[in-house]
Amino acid sequence: MTMPQWIFFAPILWILGLVAISIWYRRSKGEPIFPRLPDDADFGEKGCSGRSLKSPLSKIGGSTRCLLVAVRKGKLIITPQFPFNLMFLPEIYGLDIKEPVSTVASVKPVSSLFQRALRIEFTDGGPAPVEVVLHDERGFEQAIGSSLMAPGDREIRANTGRPKSRTFFFVRAFLAIWGAGALFAAITGFQDDQRFRRDGVAIMATYVNPDRSLDRQVQMGVLQYQVDGVVYRLNSIYGIGLFEVGEREKVYYLRSNPQEARQESYSNFNLLWLVFGVLGLFASIFGGMIAKRIW
Repeated sequence: MTMPQWIFFAPILWILGLVAISIWYRRSKGEPIFPRLPDDADFGEKGCSGRSLKSPLSKIGGSTRCLLVAVRKGKLIITPQFPFNLMFLPEIYGLDIKEPVSTVASVKPVSSLFQRALRIEFTDGGPAPVEVVLHDERGFEQAIGSSLMAPGDREIRANTGRPKSRTFFFVRAFLAIWGAGALFAAITGFQDDQRFRRDGVAIMATYVNPDRSLDRQVQMGVLQYQVDGVVYRLNSIYGIGLFEVGEREKVYYLRSNPQEARQESYSNFNLLWLVFGVLGLFASIFGGMIAKRIW
């Protein structure tokens, strides 16, 4: 069984497919893909943090600085911003709430070891309680109604202003370094591929079971080939389970050193690094521009 070339891109295709399905699902419900604060909102903040208390997973997970919270025309809106509203993350973590303010039972200021939040509880039949971290708790109180405010373990905070965060800068720096490294690995890999194909000799090799004493590993496949009566072994880029013993694949070895060889499908591995490198650099360079338009 020959390994299909698209197997390297299977994780990316799976993610893209899940994103496409989640987009279709949200559109079928009439939900926007790029949520924005309503212009006529009585209260609105974006880049908020929060969590739902519906399950242990949602309590641990939640969201950090990617929630949109608004009160508009008697309705409370809590929803993740793009792209965190895709891949069914809002449904999994219980953070896609659009409920009438009349269903809110109470709003209580709470504090923990890590943060101060407002715990919003709903009447029976409504969503599970949620905790949101807002910069202008006083403005939220005025919009939702002071009668819903319940005593907590601390006082309501006035508008503290949104603190400047360097997180996005560090993310862009990380993507730039990672993308450049991936691009460098792809380019040097393609150069080696070209060298082996240009200067090497093509021969069919056979997959055999790995032997720790010979191959120093037992996790990856091993290609065995023979040159002038001498048997050579080459560790494959495919792991155990992605090939069948006895399956054959072309490799290129150097005449000057037959032990130095490269399997033909190694170029797929380099192509994957090329895609990751381009995406990383694109996100680093244009991430700020895109984020301003979306958020």
